[in-house]
Formats: sequence, C-alpha cells, structure tokens
Amino acid sequence: MSGIPDQLFGVAVVPFIVMLIEVVKNIPRFNHKFSPLVALGFGLAFSLGWFLLSREIDVITAVIWGLIYGLTAIGGYSSTKNIREALR
Repeated sequence: MSGIPDQLFGVAVVPFIVMLIEVVKNIPRFNHKFSPLVALGFGLAFSLGWFLLSREIDVITAVIWGLIYGLTAIGGYSSTKNIREALR
C-alpha cells in the first residue's frame, strides 16, 4: 500500500476492528475466546475489500496487511484488557 489514503486506512481500521470485536462479544452465546479469530477475519476482510476497491496492491500484499491489521487489533485489545484488569 502506498500513499496517504492507504496509510490513513491502516490507521483507522485497527480501532474499528477493536470496536467490532466488542460488538461481536455482546452477541448471545458468542464465546469471547474466539475474539482473536474474529479480529483476524475482520482484518483480512477490510484489507481484501480495500484491494478490490483500489487495485493498487496484489492479493498477497493485501492478505499480509490484513493479518497485520488483525494482529495489531488483537494486541491493542489484549493490552487494554490487561490494564483494565490491573486497575481493578
């Protein structure tokens, strides 16, 4: 990905994935232990969607960026959760 719109997309999508994880966790009978898989799925979906819209990158690059988005969201979610538990 190159250019400012792509960089802004990457910066904006990670907090959005974290927000979506919180929404999905409120679904009845959803096991919250699957949240990391959901984050990876959202990361891949957003990245591949961006690939389909822009066509500036190849599929392999889109998959790698999608994994990065999902893994970053997992790390951000996990650290926030750990800090919240430590403050209790």
